[in-house]
Amino acid sequence: MILCTAHMGSYDAAAACFAGKMGRHFFAVRLPERNPRLQRLREEGIRRMEDGTYTVLYNSSESVLAVELLRALQRRDWVALQADRAPAGLTVMELPDRGKTWLLPKGPFVLAAAAGALCLPAFVQRQGHRRYRITFHAPLQPDRTAGGREAAAIRLAHDWTDLLARVVRQRPDQWLVFEPAFATS
Repeated sequence: MILCTAHMGSYDAAAACFAGKMGRHFFAVRLPERNPRLQRLREEGIRRMEDGTYTVLYNSSESVLAVELLRALQRRDWVALQADRAPAGLTVMELPDRGKTWLLPKGPFVLAAAAGALCLPAFVQRQGHRRYRITFHAPLQPDRTAGGREAAAIRLAHDWTDLLARVVRQRPDQWLVFEPAFATS
């Protein structure tokens, strides 16, 4: 199962919380911080959250992340991925949709299509100081029956952006996007 989320609320804390309740090992994927000092601080904080059921993997040029995540899904472990924006260094999926073009990370959708894994959309919204509301939505299923994996990844990305757009319209103050989310023309 892939827990598909967006850059909202405290997604890092939520991932660690989910790990303790799911009964499966939980892998959360993130980019390393751009500043080495901040990365060391982040790693220190994450080490305090890891308890044997939660592991953070970094998406960097040195890693063979796709293989590791595919193996985790085959073991029936959970994988948490943000799928709402493609920071520099990630492979981008340009997804035309109703007059705009989303810029999404390609990895989550290709991984789900390759593994045939369900994507469980979860959004963490801040309600106040150290108070969060997590909403889960119906799982998104990659459909590999027509057009193969690439077409399945594209259809899954469309399903995701339809849901993401609805959630963001309801609470635009919750979506924190520091990179372009849409292509400019």
